[in-house]
Amino acid sequence: MKQLLRLLTVALLATSGATVLPLPQARSEGATEGKINVRVIRDVNGNGTYEAALEVGVAGLPVTVTAPSGATTAGTTGDDGSVVIDPNQLKGGKYRVAVSIPDSMPHLAPAPAGSKLSSLVNFVDVSAGKDAQVVTGVWNPSDYCQQNPTLISGCQQPANKVEPTSTALVTFPFGARNTAAPTVLADQQAVGTVYGIGYRKQDRRVFSAAFAKRATKYGPGGPGAVYATTPDGKTAVFATVPEAGDTPHENTLADGRFYGVPGTQSLGDLDISEDGSELYVVNLNNRRLYVYDATGATAAAPKASYAIPDPGCPSPDDWRPGGLGVHDVTVYVGGVCSGQSTKRLSDVRVAVHAFRDGAFAGSPVLVQTLDFPRGQVYSGVPEGSDRWNPWTDSWADTAKPNDRHLIHPQPLLTDIGVEPNGDLVLGFRDRYGDMSGANLPAPDGSDGYYSSMSGGDLNRACAQPDGTFAWEGTGTCPNNVRGDNGGPQPGGVKEYYPGDHLTTVHMETAQGAFALVYSAERMPATVMDPISISTGGVGWFDRSNGLVDGNAYQLTNSWGKSNGLADLEAICDLAPVQIGNRVWFDANGNGVQDAGEPPLPGVKVSLLSCTGGAPIAVKTTDANGEYYFGVADKLTADTCYRVVFDYSTADTSGLPGKPPKSQLAWTRSTAGGDRCVDSNVDPKTGQAEVTVGRAGSVDHCVDAGVRRLNRLGDLVWVDVNRDGVQGDDEPGVPGVRVVVRDATGAVVGHTTTDDNGNYLFDNLPDGTYTVCFDRTSLPERYAEYQLTKQLVGAPDQDSDADPATWCTGPVTLGPDNPEDLTLDAGIVEPRNRLGDLVWEDRNGNGVQDPDEPGVSGVRVTVRDVVTGEQREVRTDAKGRYLFDDLPDGTYQVCVDRSTLPAAFASHQFTDQDAGADDAADSDVAPATGCIPEVKLGPGNRENLTLDAGIYRAADGGGAVPPPNAPPANSPPQYVQRPPGGLASTGATVGLLTVLGALVVAAGVTLLVVSRRRKRKTRAA
Repeated sequence: MKQLLRLLTVALLATSGATVLPLPQARSEGATEGKINVRVIRDVNGNGTYEAALEVGVAGLPVTVTAPSGATTAGTTGDDGSVVIDPNQLKGGKYRVAVSIPDSMPHLAPAPAGSKLSSLVNFVDVSAGKDAQVVTGVWNPSDYCQQNPTLISGCQQPANKVEPTSTALVTFPFGARNTAAPTVLADQQAVGTVYGIGYRKQDRRVFSAAFAKRATKYGPGGPGAVYATTPDGKTAVFATVPEAGDTPHENTLADGRFYGVPGTQSLGDLDISEDGSELYVVNLNNRRLYVYDATGATAAAPKASYAIPDPGCPSPDDWRPGGLGVHDVTVYVGGVCSGQSTKRLSDVRVAVHAFRDGAFAGSPVLVQTLDFPRGQVYSGVPEGSDRWNPWTDSWADTAKPNDRHLIHPQPLLTDIGVEPNGDLVLGFRDRYGDMSGANLPAPDGSDGYYSSMSGGDLNRACAQPDGTFAWEGTGTCPNNVRGDNGGPQPGGVKEYYPGDHLTTVHMETAQGAFALVYSAERMPATVMDPISISTGGVGWFDRSNGLVDGNAYQLTNSWGKSNGLADLEAICDLAPVQIGNRVWFDANGNGVQDAGEPPLPGVKVSLLSCTGGAPIAVKTTDANGEYYFGVADKLTADTCYRVVFDYSTADTSGLPGKPPKSQLAWTRSTAGGDRCVDSNVDPKTGQAEVTVGRAGSVDHCVDAGVRRLNRLGDLVWVDVNRDGVQGDDEPGVPGVRVVVRDATGAVVGHTTTDDNGNYLFDNLPDGTYTVCFDRTSLPERYAEYQLTKQLVGAPDQDSDADPATWCTGPVTLGPDNPEDLTLDAGIVEPRNRLGDLVWEDRNGNGVQDPDEPGVSGVRVTVRDVVTGEQREVRTDAKGRYLFDDLPDGTYQVCVDRSTLPAAFASHQFTDQDAGADDAADSDVAPATGCIPEVKLGPGNRENLTLDAGIYRAADGGGAVPPPNAPPANSPPQYVQRPPGGLASTGATVGLLTVLGALVVAAGVTLLVVSRRRKRKTRAA
């Protein structure tokens, strides 16, 4: 194809009304482009905005920048999720910017787009030197939680006070404060004492796990019970975890035999997988992780169980796992080395393992010794109060009352959370708060009643770039203690969450459970004395600085200052879904959203059910050509929709040439290998069928491309060296008349080649076309020139016109092939030629019909009738022959019937000169196989209509018709082989004469473009 010049002939434009297609302006060599700044954030709430207080950058995502030429440059997001890319080396000016999610991050997916958060594919213009900003998002849909979700916890009741209808599982608003009563979801007779709680979003069931606490009662399922509570409050045993322990509660208030059981029997934390398919629970007795199918009403047996690896405690009995957390398809399982065997605080440490794809990682992701200074559980009582203590089951070790208040904090890891930046949040329950209680007798039967003060903790381990973790107050992990914001405690105490204190009395009030809701800036956690003394409830911790806001919520007073609450969980909705993205003008018709191709605003987009009915929602593409459907438009997960596009309302003023909408069509569908930069609509209907995936599914690849109607071109040139290939120094031929015919043979448009020999037919509807060149219109100096070799070399450098007909083969135009600008005709200096065809005349009518094949391998001779000199050739695979470069003279062509292939051995020559078209008849005399003499020389350099038809005679005479042959009396069918170059079909051609020069036929807008002829390349 040839490069288009930027100007059309003014007179031609004035008379034709032709549309000018402006070409992309190349950036000047001295111009400096702006940079492309890309930031990718981890979206947590699906609201289409970037909230820096909640959402962090995502490192390690590839970003590819593509120029209009297809050349690319790339970068990768850094730790803060940003990357700056300098595209100057590409010299494109306008670029496509695409963010990819690598296979190593299967938990991430495109986030919903909105006013301040784009899709992963963007288009920018930095040609004027101004930087471009792209902010886009990815998310893990399981991170999603609506604003102010309901919270769920459990109240643990003393056995001497519990009634069957006493409160157990309760719910309350995220914004609950003060002492408003919670909503009861399940009572004590349904579940008994539980700790671990999990919520399955898919069916809104709450799962809870039995828990060993002194002076309480198990529920009906015993120490291994996992309960399921439906949204309507019905509770039943879901599963029974085996080997959960067998120490029964005593039927006494002291429950002395149970004193050492908490943390060692029954069940610990419970969680649900991100996709809702599995339930995980820790067996405290055998130190195993149990996995159950969570989709059924009950689970008779676990899918599997796994020994939780001992991280190297001094004794195997010291390893006490208990906490769980699920994040990014990884289950975090943690516990403590209790130090019970050595009684050394230096042996007390926490370890967290990563469990994924049915296996634990080779070593813990975190190991931290818990011997650091802590706040005093009770102000003024430092002994045993300002440190964790090694575990002990001995009353004597712990019976050091301060006014009958017992304090001996022992760490039990009961909750794990993961912040979006990868930091671990660890909830420690004070085991001693479950061994003791409120106003309980001594476990050994000695005199007196005692109460304890729990001293749990909230801790942070900050993720490091190398995959390790730094403990709070070390390295880059903040110590948020400032002055007395953590209470009056020694200066050596370092805390990320200094807010876990009560005025100046209790410096450690956390009780081991929290709910990490990514859409909220504050994290609710269970605490001692939230409002009144000797109560339990919830405080809200600022996730950035660890402080509480002073407003808390009181839930229970059943256990005084001991542990009295279960786990804490947020009841989050399923993540929203979204589909949509972009309608654009496909300037080059390749079906791909190339850089620099403009958006199409104003397109009407309707959302309908695949089952039919009225539109569910209707949108209009914005200035960026974008549209989106989401939950506000009643879009639901796991549902089939039809998206219907209508560009009749589009604003085409920003498109090249400002084409009217009547000259537009849908581009080809699903072109290329990237579904997010192609067009998805059916070109015939303008519709796309989309099945929305499960909750959280985001599909920004439902795009639609609009193109101009089809085009054909391109060149008539002089093939000086007769090689059939366009050379750079070979001139174009102006003024040649060119017509385009549709599949019926009707002329639908014609033009003449411009000064450079180029021609162009624009705005052709989808269909099949043939281009024919009128030999009689060649300029006088080329009047006797002939066509060069056909189809030699590359398609955009060869000659496509048949030397016999001066027509190209048929070309089908449509979405998959909107243009063919390679239809050329090369002419050569005249040499005498004779030809053309030997064919099987199947119906014996003496006329070449379209379904009748050529006969190959037949010997054809030409004889100079004056000198007697003779030449011979054989017909080719298509039955054609050619004698080229004959001297001036008189010649006779003869066809040797004896050389017919065996399959045609009995065939005879058909009737001579049948029909009115000499180009479609048989010219040999049946008796001799020879054609009448032809004189070649000035004024008659060639005759390529010398044909020979053969047929198989029937026994009774006449031709044997093939199956489905037309009747013998039927008129000849149209054949595009006109004498002199143009066929005459009898079709009426309507001509519009404009200034006597420009002709437009059949409503086709003709665009004749003046082009500089260099190489055969054309701008779109």
